[in-house]
Parts: sequence; C-alpha cells; structure tokens
Amino acid sequence: MRAELKAKTKDLLGRALGRVLPSDLTEGMREEWFAARTPRNVFERVMWGEFQRQYYALPEHELRRLNRDRFWANADGKKWFEEHDDVRLEQRKALVNQLREVLDELPGTKTVIEVGAGSGRFLEWLGNEGFGEGRSLVGIDLNAAQMADNNERFPGLTFIAGEIQEWLKSNPLDGVVVIAVGTLQYFTPSELQDFFRLMATGNNTTRLVFAEVTNLDLARETESRPRKRTAFSHHYEHLMNGTGLTLTKKVLEDVGSGSQPYVRLTATCKPS
Repeated sequence: MRAELKAKTKDLLGRALGRVLPSDLTEGMREEWFAARTPRNVFERVMWGEFQRQYYALPEHELRRLNRDRFWANADGKKWFEEHDDVRLEQRKALVNQLREVLDELPGTKTVIEVGAGSGRFLEWLGNEGFGEGRSLVGIDLNAAQMADNNERFPGLTFIAGEIQEWLKSNPLDGVVVIAVGTLQYFTPSELQDFFRLMATGNNTTRLVFAEVTNLDLARETESRPRKRTAFSHHYEHLMNGTGLTLTKKVLEDVGSGSQPYVRLTATCKPS
C-alpha cells in the first residue's frame, strides 16, 4: 500500500511538472532520458517517470520511430554498446544450449544471424566456440556506425546495418537460424507479431532461438506492458498465436530480486 501511494504521488507530481516546466528544460532532460543516463536526484527520477509515461502513451508507430531513430541507431546507442561490451554468458547459457541443440538437429544450417548484435562480442564468442564452422555468422543492428566498426574488428564475421524485418523479406530462410538476446523486448507488440510472421515464412530448416526477460505473470497475464524506459514485458507465446510460428522448447529462469517477479524465457521456435 505504501509503495503504491509513493508511486501514485510520483506520477501526479511528474504530470504536474511536465505541464508547468519550460519546454527547453524538459526537452533537454528528455534527451538525457533517451540517452539512458541514470537520474542524479529525486527531481530527475520524477521527470524520468513522466517521460516514460508520455513515451508509452504514443501510437505504436511513433514508439518504434523514436526507439530506433533517437537511441539505437544514433550515437547514444553506440555509446551504450561500448559501455556494455561484454558477452554476459551467464544470461545466455540456456540460449547457447538451445542453439547447440538446433544446430545438431539441423547440421545443414547455412547462417546464424543475431538480431541486435551490438558490440559483436557475443557473435565473436560463438565463432571462437565453433558455432561458425561450415556456416556464416551474421549480426544485424540498427546502428550503422557500430556495424562498420564490427566489420573492421571481426573480419571473420559479417555485420549488417538495418532492420531484421527487411533482411527476412529479402533473403531465403532455408537453413537460417535467427537468435536474439534482450532485443525483442524493444519491439512493440504488433511489430513483434510481424517479426514472428516473417520468421514463419521459412521452412523446416528455419529456427528462431531467443532469450528475453519479462515481469508478467505468464499464467494469468497476456497483454504486453511497458517496462522501464523503452522496453516491454511481452507474453511471447501468446503473441506468437496465429502467426504461423510454433514454440517447440522453452526454459523459464527466475531472475527477479525482492518483490520483482522477473523471469527469463529462453525459447526455440519453428514455422508451423
């Protein structure tokens, strides 16, 4: 009850400040919020909450544009990649296991493509572990500057700047395995369903393997909801319904702390 009252007070205060503060001040602060900078004081924490409320109130197409153009595709996104230039294997263990199972099942796989490749370090690790033997390892990301850097840094790998949806439309999916870690949470619900539909245009040699965190009660909640800054908590299996993509394996891990019921879903999917 106390936490709810505190959250409501913060929300009301943020709405009030958003109406009375001069736009040149709030726009500068909003840029810092989009740049994923940690708030330095109570005032900024209140305003960060208001910027988040305003962001999620926008139409989905505008959310998509802002999320990409204002952060991931520009200098702030590149800076984020540089600051998170680590493989974080502990978070990817279940995905690595499922990817290995998929490649054992489909030895003719031609391409493994990572959505949201960022710094390229995870793809590099996969290459060093032998996942690229006899196949191409490809990373795709919105940030053109980061992808150019990656192509210079990792000459044995291929990095492409662009949207995964466009790549899926333009390339045959025979022998293609798509992987994603912590990337699909930034897709809007309809965008995620469109991505699933495109994956479903493949065949029995096409797979999607992903690992994403959600704080939904997956037994009771199916609607996507905002979760800190520009991410969503999705019910991935529910959004997959009717897209032609089928979830064939899943692992749920409790990754929450305290009162936060976070779980990481690692799943393998294939066209129906």
